[in-house]
Amino acid sequence: EEWRDVQAGIADPRGVEEAVEQLQSFGDGLDRLWQAGLERQHCFTLFRTFVNGAVTHKQRARLVGEDAWAAYDDEVWGQLRRMTGPVTGPYCRRIAFTPAKMGGLGLASAVVRAEAAWVSSWQAVRQAVRRGQNSVSIVHAEEATPALTAAVAHAQERLRRAGAEVSREE
Repeated sequence: EEWRDVQAGIADPRGVEEAVEQLQSFGDGLDRLWQAGLERQHCFTLFRTFVNGAVTHKQRARLVGEDAWAAYDDEVWGQLRRMTGPVTGPYCRRIAFTPAKMGGLGLASAVVRAEAAWVSSWQAVRQAVRRGQNSVSIVHAEEATPALTAAVAHAQERLRRAGAEVSREE
């Protein structure tokens, strides 16, 4: 079976559920490390490293609804509160998801990066995938896959509205 014959869905919310479950499991492991004597500072470093890298591959592979990754960010926030104690105030969560070089805690928001990860992945493979369709042109190939073409255009437009520079696909 050739790769051209493989069906790949463009929307799969299970990726988010799996990521939340993995984050919960990782958080439980961090709790055990802390209880065994690892300093909280080191636990936080491990936590931030996991949070910032654990879901990018899932986001590149699957496009989900606009706020589907909110559950992951909520779990990050909950574990951070568990790690630091009760955190209150209207800006605390925003500070947690602000880059460290800008004075925040450096936790990357899964909601913020999800579409950019998926669109950039699509742009990286677009030409090869479209050539694999054996169409007379890229335009013809895109017309043959209207759901995918619309999903890409919609995600790109949302990124542009959010202020991101999205390259034009030629």
